[in-house]
Amino acid sequence: MEIENITCIFNSGRSAEKVKNYHEAVRLYKLAAEKDHPKAQYNLARLMETGYQDVPPNIEEAVRFYNMATQKKCMFSYYALSRIYYNRNDMERYLHCTIEASKLD
Repeated sequence: MEIENITCIFNSGRSAEKVKNYHEAVRLYKLAAEKDHPKAQYNLARLMETGYQDVPPNIEEAVRFYNMATQKKCMFSYYALSRIYYNRNDMERYLHCTIEASKLD
């Protein structure tokens, strides 16, 4: 899939999220995330972390997508992961993510 198409899918996901059509946003973000779009991976993880409409939070899926985005040096994903690891009292991972995020800040 071409980069322009992936970006178009991501932007459609953002539009769907803005009008609170979360199921459609997640579907579109997943399509773009599977094609290594880091902002889609982050946005998808954020929705997975908080839950949406009738879908409860899924922290493990959120961590998976945040990790995918960190492979593309997404600073916000590092910060999100550091928060999750801090809440889990996993200080080693918390510090790693915080340090990596600060390098990108």
